[in-house]
Amino acid sequence: MADAGVVEREVAAGPPVAVTYRLTERAQWLGPVMDARRVWAGAPANEEGQLLPHTEADEPGHGVSTDRDASA
Repeated sequence: MADAGVVEREVAAGPPVAVTYRLTERAQWLGPVMDARRVWAGAPANEEGQLLPHTEADEPGHGVSTDRDASA
C-alpha cells in the first residue's frame, strides 16, 4: 500500500522498534472505511459505533476490556 501511495510508513528506532502507518493525503477519503474496519475488528467504540480515542491499551499485547468481559 505504501508503494501505491495509500499509506506512509514511519519507523521509530527502539528498542523496541515501532512502525506506524498513516493514510496519505491522497487516501484521506479512506478514513471512514478504515474506522469501520477497526470497529468490525473489535476496536473500542461507543454505543453509536464511533471509535473511542486510541490508547496504549489498543496496542498488541495489552488487554482491552469490554462490557461483555464483565458479564461473563
